[in-house]
Amino acid sequence: MAPAGPVGRRWALGAVVVSAVLFLAAMPFAKLPLPKMGAFIPAYQSALVLSDLITAVMLWGQYRILGHAGLRVLACGYLFTALVAVAHALTFPGLVAEGGWLGAGPQSTAWLYMFWHAGFPAAVIGYALSKPAAASQPEAAPAQAGFLFSTAISVAAVLAAVAALTALATVGQSLLPPIMQGSRYTPTMLAVVTTVWGVSVVALLLLLRRRPLVVLDLLLVVTMCAWLFDIALSAVLNGGRFDLGFYAGRLYGLMASTALLAVLLVENTMLHARLAAAYQAEREKRRQIQTQAAELVEKNRELDAFSYSISHDLQAPVRVIQGFAGMLLERSDSHQDAETRRMLKVIDDSARKMGQLIRDLLDFARLGRQPMHPARVDMNALVEQVIADVRHTGPGRDAAFAVAPLPEGWGDRALLRQVWVNLISNAVKYSGPQGAHIQISGSGDGGECVYQVADQGIGFDMARVDRLFELFQRLHTAEEFPGTGVGLAFVQRIVVRHGGRVWALGALNAGATFSFSLPQAPTPQDAGATG
Repeated sequence: MAPAGPVGRRWALGAVVVSAVLFLAAMPFAKLPLPKMGAFIPAYQSALVLSDLITAVMLWGQYRILGHAGLRVLACGYLFTALVAVAHALTFPGLVAEGGWLGAGPQSTAWLYMFWHAGFPAAVIGYALSKPAAASQPEAAPAQAGFLFSTAISVAAVLAAVAALTALATVGQSLLPPIMQGSRYTPTMLAVVTTVWGVSVVALLLLLRRRPLVVLDLLLVVTMCAWLFDIALSAVLNGGRFDLGFYAGRLYGLMASTALLAVLLVENTMLHARLAAAYQAEREKRRQIQTQAAELVEKNRELDAFSYSISHDLQAPVRVIQGFAGMLLERSDSHQDAETRRMLKVIDDSARKMGQLIRDLLDFARLGRQPMHPARVDMNALVEQVIADVRHTGPGRDAAFAVAPLPEGWGDRALLRQVWVNLISNAVKYSGPQGAHIQISGSGDGGECVYQVADQGIGFDMARVDRLFELFQRLHTAEEFPGTGVGLAFVQRIVVRHGGRVWALGALNAGATFSFSLPQAPTPQDAGATG
């Protein structure tokens, strides 16, 4: 149910104003006698019945989708009007039988009209008193079984109510005061029709008080205004059957019956048009995705070929340079002065660094295509293994580690090991000569697990934090701290592939804390289903 916008409000106001002007024009002539048209009532009642039945079905469909209980009440109201209109036509004098059918008497048709025109406003009152619902806050749609059961109960209740009122107006008409005398109204009619009219006024006022006001509310306001004009012309201002008020009032009744149906049909047509357009857009988008996927496959082939070229064609001359530089350094030739040996040493070191950069670049390129094998990972055991390996490498031999209990992780164990190796090794490396004091902790909350590695080392300037996770970006020179600037880029790529995120906090000469998050490990049942 879309909220009522300015355009909708103007249309509703315009419809009410036009209806009111026509009503005022017809009001002075309401008692003007007109010829009796035998085909008018069957045509009019048939149109009402079809319109109200279709509207009821569409409202129940809306209730099935949106779950708003007020729609079910309103659908019952339209079903009620359709069924009472059938009974009203069958009892109308001279339509099926001279005195009416179903055991009708002289008061039956008039009383069914009153029941009819009081019952629908009562349903509108039920809708108006229900909880307002906007499109942005839909209620939970009922389950299929619940929807069928509630619909069956509602239809049965409406059928029972119509049957009871029809029986009261026909078989039990002696229990009701007379409101018709031939084709004219009795004085009692004024009190009865005033009560019926008052129910419609109450329904209209309750609709106008609803907040937020939705399009359906505006349509019902227009419907109830036409309903009021119908009652006024057909049963208050006119003198009896077959005068101008009788005919004009029923035209208002037809407008009240078809107003909501017309808008529902237009919206349904527009919805189908939007669905067709969305389907076409989806097909076009799918075609574009397939094209992009084919292009991506081709680019991956080119990347594989490029990686192969780097691995073999580029590394081969680097190894040759490194080999010959090493051979020259090993020779004890008296013709080599100190400057020559220094330059050879620079060449050898540069070749080693170039080889390492090439290997790191290849590893980074392969990382995006490496298949993942997610499983539950004991982070405590994994971190213990990584710490043991770091201690054996030399720089971390004297490092002090404080490890808090870590929540279980979910992901590829080999890739997550690389994350811990890079973060812990960096914490040790950048702790400086004073010794490393590393704190490792973790927590699980809000659907994700967060892990932290904190050190008390040289830290970094937060103004340059964005550079930390870029490939080959370093905040310190290789002479100060060895490395190629690939480690943290590895960390970010691995964590993002797992659906997590990476961030860092630090300050110059005050340590740094690197954190990463992973989605929480699924339950064993979920993990089994995933596999």
